[in-house]
Amino acid sequence: MKIDNVEMNILKSFLEVIIPSNDDMPSAKDIDLNLDNILKENQKYIKPIKEIVGFMQKEPASRVMGGVLSLTEIQKIDILKMAEHLFPDEFVIFIELIYLGYYSNPEVHKKINWTLDQDGKDFNLTPFDDSILENISKRDPFWRKA
Repeated sequence: MKIDNVEMNILKSFLEVIIPSNDDMPSAKDIDLNLDNILKENQKYIKPIKEIVGFMQKEPASRVMGGVLSLTEIQKIDILKMAEHLFPDEFVIFIELIYLGYYSNPEVHKKINWTLDQDGKDFNLTPFDDSILENISKRDPFWRKA
């Protein structure tokens, strides 16, 4: 089982809603998340992603508007909220995949100053700078709080 091109395009159409850009950081849509390779190497993502993308395709707003790729940001947020409510376990995997791709990107590593401590023998990561999350944390979440 694999994610086909149509499913991948639908998934990618939601990236900017999930991780939008701000002054310093690119959106998830603006960079290569390497999703194809992540999906090949981690089969656990395939079934949940197919479930979420299938829901996105069948959701009435998608069909009325001429397809998922024609949806507005507000409609995409509504669909994500419904998907999270109806498929909570799959939704967690969906979000995990996107964040894994985003924070594995070398461009994002540079932006957040996330480098390996080459001098240390354990290769510890340098501390994460929470200030880069300041703008995005002001945005209302569309996911449920655990």
